Amino acid sequence: DRALNRFIGAPAGSDPMLRLKDAAPYLENDLESVAESRYPELAGIKRWLTEHGAVFSRMSGSGSTLFGVFENEKERDAAFAEAKARLDDTYFVETAVTL
Repeated sequence: DRALNRFIGAPAGSDPMLRLKDAAPYLENDLESVAESRYPELAGIKRWLTEHGAVFSRMSGSGSTLFGVFENEKERDAAFAEAKARLDDTYFVETAVTL
C-alpha cells in the first residue's frame, strides 16, 4: 500500500502530521471493536471528534480514553470548547500537545 510505504520510508525530520495521516489507517487497537460493541457511545464520540476536525480518533488501551488528533490548534480548540460546553461532568475533556 502506498500510504504505508510513504510512512515507513519517510526520512527523519519529515512533517510528523503528514506521517501520522499516512499511518492513521494502520493504527489499530484490538479492543476497540469489542468495547464499541458493548458501549456504542464510544463510536459516537470518535465520530464526533472526526466530524469536528480531528484527522483521526482512536481509543487508548481498554477504553478509558478516547482521543482525536487535530492538524492545528484552531480546530482543536474549537472542538474542545464545544465538547466542554456540551458534555456533563461524566466526561473529562482536556487538550494535549505532543507533536
